[in-house]
This record gives sequence, C-alpha cells and structure tokens, in this order.
Amino acid sequence: MKLLLLISLVTICLLSSCIIDAKMIRHQRRVNGDAKGQSDGKSRDHTQYKNKLERLMQARSTPLKHQFDNPESYEVLPGTMPGLSVDIDITHYAGYITINQTTNANLFFWFIQANATNPLELPFLVWINGGPGCSSMDGLFIENGPFRLANVSGEYVVNINPSSWHNVANVLYIDEPVGTGLSYVLDPSGYVRDDSDLELDFYIFLQEFFGIFSNYSTLPLFMSGESFAGHYLPIYSSYILEVNAAIANKSVQTDDIILNLQGLLIGNGWTHPITQYDSYAKMGYASGIISLDQYNAYQPLVAACQAQIKNGVYDSDECDNVLGTLSDDSGSNTTTQVNVYDYRLYDSSGGVNWPVGINDEQAYLSLQTVRNACHVYDAPVEWAECNGTASQFLVNTDESTLHLFPYMLSNLRVLVYNGQFDIICNHVGTQEYLNAMEWNGTEEWNAAQRYTWTIEDSNGNLETAGYVKGPVQNLTFLLVLGGSHMVPMDVPQYALGMVATFLKNQSYEYTEQTIGAPTPTPSKVITSPLTQTAWILIIFAAFAVGIIIGLSVVIFYFRSKFAYTRIN
Repeated sequence: MKLLLLISLVTICLLSSCIIDAKMIRHQRRVNGDAKGQSDGKSRDHTQYKNKLERLMQARSTPLKHQFDNPESYEVLPGTMPGLSVDIDITHYAGYITINQTTNANLFFWFIQANATNPLELPFLVWINGGPGCSSMDGLFIENGPFRLANVSGEYVVNINPSSWHNVANVLYIDEPVGTGLSYVLDPSGYVRDDSDLELDFYIFLQEFFGIFSNYSTLPLFMSGESFAGHYLPIYSSYILEVNAAIANKSVQTDDIILNLQGLLIGNGWTHPITQYDSYAKMGYASGIISLDQYNAYQPLVAACQAQIKNGVYDSDECDNVLGTLSDDSGSNTTTQVNVYDYRLYDSSGGVNWPVGINDEQAYLSLQTVRNACHVYDAPVEWAECNGTASQFLVNTDESTLHLFPYMLSNLRVLVYNGQFDIICNHVGTQEYLNAMEWNGTEEWNAAQRYTWTIEDSNGNLETAGYVKGPVQNLTFLLVLGGSHMVPMDVPQYALGMVATFLKNQSYEYTEQTIGAPTPTPSKVITSPLTQTAWILIIFAAFAVGIIIGLSVVIFYFRSKFAYTRIN
C-alpha cells in the first residue's frame, strides 16, 4: 500500500509539473509576442502610456505652419489636371500637411469629396497602402479611387472609375510615413523608426488635416488599407482611442478634437507574421506549386523564421527565405515564376513589376503639370510606387500587432478581408491568426458559421462574391472571390459593395454554408509546437507511471507467492 501511495504521489507531481510547464509555455509565448493581446487598453503598461501622452503634448506644444491654411487653396481646380475633362463633376483637394517643423516633415494627401448632393451626410474614409513605404496613389489611380489612366497616342486621359469608393464616402488618400510617394522630410532624423513614431506622425496629420477641413471633422471616421496597413491600422486606431480617452477625461491639456473613429477595414493585411509565414507552404501546396512532401520539407524553414521572430529579430534572412524558396520552386527568374501577389499570374520578376498600370502612374505623377495641379510644385521628391528609404529605417516590420485587436474590438467595428488568389498576405494565414486570437469572443468566433456573400450584377441578378464569417461582436472576416493582393483592382464592383455594406453596418450574410463549424474545445483554440510538446510530456509521464505500476504489481505478486510458500 505504501508503494501504491508513493506511485500516486509521483503521478500527481509529474502531471502537475507538465501542467505548470504548459502554463509557463503559454506565458512565454505572450512574452515573445506570439499572440495574444490584452482584453482592454487599461491592462497595458501605464508608464508607456504616460510617456506616449507626454511625447504627444511636447509635439503639439508648437503650432505648425502648413502649405495652406484653408481648403480652397488645396483644391485641384477644374482644367488644371491633365487628361481630366472639365465636364467631369468631381471635387478634390491635394497638397502637403506639415507634421514636424523641426525636421521639415511633410505628408502628401489627395482628398476626394463624396459624390453626393450633400457630402457631409456620408462618412469619412481614410485609405493607406502598405509596403512599408508604398504610395497610396496606387489606391487612388489603380484600385478604389475615381481615376483611371489611359495612354492614348502618347497623351494621358483620366477616366472615372464607376466603382470608386467616393460614391459611398469622402475618401482621403495619404502617402505615409514620410518618404513614401510624394511625402518628404529634409532631416533624416525625421524618418520613422518604430511604431511610436508611426502613430504620432499619423495622429498629428489627422488633427492638422481636420483643423483645416473642419467641416468633415465630426463625421463618422473609418480607416482602411491593405498589406502593411495590417500593421499600421491597429497601431493608429489604438493610439487614437487612447488619446481620445485622455482628452475626454482631461488627462491631457490640448485643443485637439476627439476623432470620431468608428471602424477599420484591413485588406490582405500583414498583421501577425509568425503565423502568416507558416501559411506560405500551405498556399503553395493548395495552389499546386509544391507537393505534400515538399510542404513537409518546408517546416524547418518556417521554424527557423519563427525562432527569429520569437527572439525579437523582425528582419531576418530566415524569414525572407520562406517566401523566397516558394518563389524559386515555382519557376525561374530567367523564365517565369509565380506572382506572389496573384498566383494566377507568372512573370520573370515574380510580381515585382505588378500591377499593370504602375508605369503609367509613375509617368503621369512625374509630369510637372500634374505636380502643379496637386500642389507638389518643386518639392524635393520624385514619385515612386515604393520607397526603400522610407522602409529601411523601420526596424520592426515583422512584429505582430495582433495584441491590439482585443482593445480595438471592444471599441470599433473591424472588417478583415482577403483576396482569394494572394500568396504574400493570404487568406489562410489571416484566418489562422484570427482563430488563434485570445479575446472575449474567442469561443463564439471559432464556433461561428460561414455564409456565402452575394451582390447584384449589372443585370440585377445575384452572384456569389465571397464567403463571410461574423460579425462576432465587432469582428467580421470576408474572403473576396476573384481578388488578388489588390482586391479593389481585380473585382471593383465587389469591393464597392463590400465597403458600402460595412459603412452602413449592414449584413454580408446570405446563405449558410452546408458544413457547420464544430465547437472547439479550449485546448484546440490555439495550437503550436510548444503546446504539443507539453502534451507529449504528459503522455510520456502517464506511460512511465503505467510501467511503474505494472512492475509494482508483478513484484507484489511474486513476493506474495514466495511468502505463501514459506508458511507451508
């Protein structure tokens, strides 16, 4: 009996040790940034929050002098924009907002007033492209903006996009951070280094913009973007919410307005890299680029990348190697290889020269007549789609912003959408990090059903445009059929329907999919090699205990038999 009691105690200790190890592992994953955010803003570091507000107050203590001090001076006047007919009824503004007088940092914007009888009855929508360092003029001229360039006999004609988002909102396109597109800074110390620089510059821009365009300052504000905007937008929105609260409770003394932020749209976002790098091989296998055996061979590459991120290395050769290997396996740069932004396409650059239209965009924005029309004039900057200088200073491009989602979702509506054919920021990685996110809606989210999403075609007939999950509390995910990395470019009607539905807070649901989602157990919400290791230890311990018990029974049997023989 003593032996059995000792075995029981050993079993309890072993199992307890494994459970403690599992808890420590989960804690360490949080420390390393591999997932998961706080439930609200109050749980974040108070000292960091205080320093953030002090830095803001210091930056806002000196009034800024801008290119112009009134909206009328920023207007792109009819007849001044080459190729745009004076018969086209559109009101738009462009130019510079200074965000730092000391470094002479200036962000370029192009603002399209809503196509409505009363634009102030429609919401205000910000659009930013990613990179980091890629211009939002892609959005304006190639994706969801009103302008479409056509080269006719060497002359540019500007046509109007019928699916432009300015049909449902006042849309502001911003080249940010400084150094992106037509934005510039004269002192190199003005380039952003980290998220604290990013959020401060963006917040100052919005405050200064709405100070000039004050008629729009109280409208419902939504922010949208794609690609690296999946990193930007959680940072910007969380910062705005924090500062709004500080202004409301008078923690700061400022003339800044409370920004009426209502929601976010994140398209093909780069948000949680440690999970998204793991999705490349899955997309490669699903799209037929690699075999199942090759998929398995990718796992050490992924593990090496994830190890770098967990160690706080956010720009590594190991992570570059994951996507690079898939590109190399798809073909050759001397012939063709897969376009990582749209796996339906192949070219020698692998997508570097994509999308079609960027050469015309660059040529058009380089025309002095265009620069004069949008008030760039002789600013010390030449437009390029993506600027390496703007991105090279940013040190944390692979750092997750998923930890900010719980705070965002407690205050804002969030739509996360993906194009069907993107690899670099694909829907598999997005859905995996959303399913793994720890927040007060985790269980409900993972049990939620998916629906088909339909819109009317030009003949009034319904057609399937995508698949939707949610809303669960404030979170919705939408897979857009036919879309690549740039959804509004590929399927403009779908994209317009998507944003219109979101801004109106309407439902995407149409038909429930046949196969339901099983309700997950807590142990299945988040899986990783680390948690699997913990369970392996538990199983091993149980197996060891079983062996000990079996040996004890055998020993006890023979001892009893021997003792019985002696008595006789």
